[in-house]
Amino acid sequence: MTSSERLVSVRGVLMSKPGALYELRRRRGHSLRTLAQVAGVSHSGIARLERGSVAVYPATAKRLADALGCEITDIADVVDEVAS
Repeated sequence: MTSSERLVSVRGVLMSKPGALYELRRRRGHSLRTLAQVAGVSHSGIARLERGSVAVYPATAKRLADALGCEITDIADVVDEVAS
């Protein structure tokens, strides 16, 4: 799977499996507000992403990954775990 296909997968699964982002945030020890500050994303935006009520833009996914100290593909791996 190419990186762009992987990102599309991350976007789709984050919406259909909203617990994935929450799970990764929890594993990394971040509160919602801390992750929001570090990633430069509003805490309400992250809450909506975690609930699956909005799609994640590629730039936002990259900022979240950077703030979580991982690559976008690491988010995809957690998404895969939660999805299965």
